[in-house]
Amino acid sequence: MKNSTLNLLATTLVAVLVSSTSFANTYTIVNNGKWSDATIWENGVPGNEIQSTDVVIVKNHVVVSSDISILGTMIIEKGNTLVSNKSIAVGKSGRLVNNGSVNVKRLMNEGEIQNNSSLESMMEIQNSGNFNNNVNVLSGTNILNYGGSLNGEHGTFFANQSVINSPNATIAKTLKVFVGGETEQPQTASNATSSTDFSIETFSRENAVTLSINNNNLRTLDNVIITRSFDGNTYEQVASIPNSINQSVMLYSDKNINHSTVYYKVQVESNGSVVELPLTTVGLPYTQQSQR
Repeated sequence: MKNSTLNLLATTLVAVLVSSTSFANTYTIVNNGKWSDATIWENGVPGNEIQSTDVVIVKNHVVVSSDISILGTMIIEKGNTLVSNKSIAVGKSGRLVNNGSVNVKRLMNEGEIQNNSSLESMMEIQNSGNFNNNVNVLSGTNILNYGGSLNGEHGTFFANQSVINSPNATIAKTLKVFVGGETEQPQTASNATSSTDFSIETFSRENAVTLSINNNNLRTLDNVIITRSFDGNTYEQVASIPNSINQSVMLYSDKNINHSTVYYKVQVESNGSVVELPLTTVGLPYTQQSQR
């Protein structure tokens, strides 16, 4: 009886371990090419959203033509490159490790970035997570450090226009920061609130949209209300994000959409005032499901 019980426990433990790891995948780029090309991948294509349990390893040179969201881990190995004319967003559970070369249109980080080589964003870099830079990071416009930490051993951050550091953000003394080619102390975000303090980015795929509401100057918000329309006339509230204190990026995922066009209105409430953001229109891939 004792041996039977032990065997049963052992079998149950193995089953639990297998079950807990069965959904974790490692995707490896083994040939040069485009991200969407299935022939360059080992173990299949991860898609444009890397799940929290997944790992993507870049062992060759890859070109990306769509927005990528990293909730798991992405590693660019030494001597290899990732080039994108779109955005990369690292979520709170995400981790980006660059040992090669990364060049993207826009970079947003809520999780962790470890840069050990060359990393460049053609537009702004937004950071509310932990950005550990040991070599060179270049922003074509601004570095917006909203509630995040810029760390590293003797790394250098370059921004062509400005570096803005919110009051609760940090920049390690071991780093060098250059603005427009000259060493400069980062600016501190001001206290005025207007619609220009926010920007909205969209990440769409078949039947789903993710809104990234960027609180560019880290305003303290009482509430964020999102309404949606499929015809541009009739709107319904689909989300409310209360007490969004010191959040630099607020994400809303809208799934199971059976329309080719979606309209979003975003309203932010701060200190008794209400700010309406510009209308956001998103086009989705036209599918058979969309025709119903």
